[in-house]
Amino acid sequence: MKMAAKFKNVNFDFGTAESNVLKRLNLEFLPGKLTLICGPTGSGKSTLLQLINRLVPTFSAGRLSGTILLDEKEITKFSPAQVSQYIGYVNQRPETFFVSETVIEELAFGMEQLGVSVEEMHERINRVAGLLDLGSILSESLSVLSAGQQQKVAIGAALAAGQKILLLDEPTSALDDEACDALLKTLRRLADVEGVTVIIAEHKFERLLAIADSLVVLKGDGSAVMAECSREALGVLLPTWLLPQELNSSNSDRSTASGKDEIVCKVQNLSVRYPGAKDLAIDKVSFEVRANEILVIEGLNGSGKTSLLMAIAEQLTPATGTIELKTDVAMVPQRAADLLFLSTVAKELAESDAVANAAANTTSSIFERLVGRVDPAIHPRDLSSGQQLALVLAIQIAQGAKTILLDEPTTGLDVDARASLAKQLIHLRNQGTAVVVATHDKDFASQIAHRTIRLQSGELVQSMGPAS
Repeated sequence: MKMAAKFKNVNFDFGTAESNVLKRLNLEFLPGKLTLICGPTGSGKSTLLQLINRLVPTFSAGRLSGTILLDEKEITKFSPAQVSQYIGYVNQRPETFFVSETVIEELAFGMEQLGVSVEEMHERINRVAGLLDLGSILSESLSVLSAGQQQKVAIGAALAAGQKILLLDEPTSALDDEACDALLKTLRRLADVEGVTVIIAEHKFERLLAIADSLVVLKGDGSAVMAECSREALGVLLPTWLLPQELNSSNSDRSTASGKDEIVCKVQNLSVRYPGAKDLAIDKVSFEVRANEILVIEGLNGSGKTSLLMAIAEQLTPATGTIELKTDVAMVPQRAADLLFLSTVAKELAESDAVANAAANTTSSIFERLVGRVDPAIHPRDLSSGQQLALVLAIQIAQGAKTILLDEPTTGLDVDARASLAKQLIHLRNQGTAVVVATHDKDFASQIAHRTIRLQSGELVQSMGPAS
């Protein structure tokens, strides 16, 4: 049977003994099938995808050996332009690949490069907009979209261009439950009806198991196994790090010691509007954050969660209302790499200790508890998204911020890393740190939340807690 893509004894590393390594990969991806790739944080899931579309090692350091076939031809025979005609790619930071100003321009861009007629472009844009519920934002600027909306636009642009292999890196990470379910149904339909080969790298894989045809498990030591996605195969392939973990904490661990804890952040009648936007991103929101608590912010994509955190962190200027802060505030954004500037992980860790006036290896110890041992000589940009977030969080914790804001912190983290992060946040809360988390990850939220507030179209519509 003809293969969409095939790996034959493929090896890849970054040139050091501790770098991410893929060893002796032999994988086959069939046309019209959906494959799920899972593995621990840093096991090489993103690298595997980027080997298929030649981003690695063409635009990255590293050593590649073995053979990768695309449409039964060696991939080295294809130019990057030719590869782009076969493959659509949506990475963990889709906004870094945008080239246009508005949604409709971004959807059209790839088709323009491929010479699609204007009439056909309109038909494809309408179809993709219907599939992904983009019709109401076609004229919107990409810069004012939520992360979840940006993710859907990036997927839509790939689908509109008509590529027959679709690579997605953590596609559900920024989507709420409703949008996630709709996306997965769309991807399954693309494989079944249109014959698109869909390859998805995902940590939060539970929902994808129900729609996947095959499963690739990267074991963390560079090796991988691949099998049909059946109950029998799952019992053999899935290692212990994929099994649900219970936090060794009771409800009392998550409740505040007293109802009289100090208010460290007070938001009153807060409204925020982005320049050029018609609607308010935040509309007359009021709430308080106390020391010794973890507050979770929930809401659909575009509901204002990120905008609210950015306003508290003084990265957005309120249109009206006030924010009173009684402690230093540190924000860990969805794009954690934006806060990493040095050339190696070791330098980032040492700089953090110096700024915090902390003992040597303070930051590295926190970082290792979150994601395990990582080669300190590697460039921070070569870390996985989960490792980058963990590094930034370790830096903020080491530097002693007493109010920490986290935007979708479990993106890119496997089950063990999510459990470790939850324990770290609960430990911080017990030491008097206020933690505010915006997240779609309901399982994670249920482990950590003392209180929950919910936003809808920028308005505060629900407040719950303390947890019982």
